[in-house]
Amino acid sequence: MDYQEAKYIIDNFPRLMSEIERDTIKYHHFGYKIGKPEDSVTPQQYNQKKGIIFSKFEVKENDEIKNLIQNGYEQFVINIGNRIEKDSPEEYILNRCPNCKFIARTPYAKQCRKCKHDWHEEIRGEFQFETSFKIAGRPYFWIVGELLKGDLEKGYRLDLTNFQLNVIAEIKQIEFCLKSVNGVKKDLPSLGIKINEKEEDLVKEFLTKSAKTIMILK
Repeated sequence: MDYQEAKYIIDNFPRLMSEIERDTIKYHHFGYKIGKPEDSVTPQQYNQKKGIIFSKFEVKENDEIKNLIQNGYEQFVINIGNRIEKDSPEEYILNRCPNCKFIARTPYAKQCRKCKHDWHEEIRGEFQFETSFKIAGRPYFWIVGELLKGDLEKGYRLDLTNFQLNVIAEIKQIEFCLKSVNGVKKDLPSLGIKINEKEEDLVKEFLTKSAKTIMILK
């Protein structure tokens, strides 16, 4: 795995990292902000600045963290990517250009940075998440929200990769439920999808009411 692929995974699927890997990234990030000891007027000034920042942002520093990053940050990121590829290959997806297979910048990017190929035409709409649920005895897991733009049809796909999930699920059923949103009663579309129990649990944990919208793909 190369650096760009590994960086894509840790940027967009951070839940797959271990606690020590997250701590090491935090250590590198704030260490870079502080700078090198020689950049300070005195070693005492550097240590004081480092102590204040590390304490304020709860940055950990120990031998295990230093060993993980001893061969440089890029190699450390590649090592994380290789471990995730080995341990959890089904937990992430790389958004690649359909033309040249170059990795895109984000899960929702639809234009290639390398060959400039554009595949925005597969987007049919944008959906704002409200809630999710499962009804006993019924076959689908339901995603409820508001259609912000575009249209909905059975057979379209619900893209949840922007929420650390390797889920692009076909919309099997569309129903409507009456819900009060900001004091206004609306008929919100409920999208029935088929996903496994583990994916259902991940949706409940990571798909939240946020500024992110869900893409509807044809």
